[in-house]
Amino acid sequence: MDRDEFNRIKEEEKAHLRKVRALKQQLREAKRKQGLLGALQSLDTSALDATHEEALRKITEKNITSEARYELAMEALDEAAKQEADREEMTRLEAERQKNAAADLVQQMKTQMLGDVQEPVAETKQQDTTPDEAPAPPSAKTIGPGTRESQDTDTDQADEPDAPPARSIGRFGRDQQTRD
Repeated sequence: MDRDEFNRIKEEEKAHLRKVRALKQQLREAKRKQGLLGALQSLDTSALDATHEEALRKITEKNITSEARYELAMEALDEAAKQEADREEMTRLEAERQKNAAADLVQQMKTQMLGDVQEPVAETKQQDTTPDEAPAPPSAKTIGPGTRESQDTDTDQADEPDAPPARSIGRFGRDQQTRD
């Protein structure tokens, strides 16, 4: 045996060993696949189906109860918003009623203070509708110790037309005292 023949036999043996190794690998793969296939075939799917159906039923029940809770919460929220709007409306109406009652009370007090001097209702309405006419002068009665005529006759005020009355409380009274 010469060297060339030895190398050729050696190469053939290597090729044969590679083929045997590949066949062994294929055999192992086939056995593994056969084991998996047998396990899948022997698997009882009825138990899995029942478990799956049970899980699906539980999820559906949770979903339905959650939707019902959501709807109840939204209804309660709507109801609360309606009640709040009603309360605000009632508060506004009550404030308006109190304002009207106060205006009526002021009107009553004015009528009592004016005494016998009352203008007819038609004249006051006419004055309200005609803005180009000058408003009626205030009545001669005032609240307090002095009257309008006595204030106009004061000598200090005759010099200064915009001067405050001689009897005043606050800044004007002090200013007038410092001028004297």
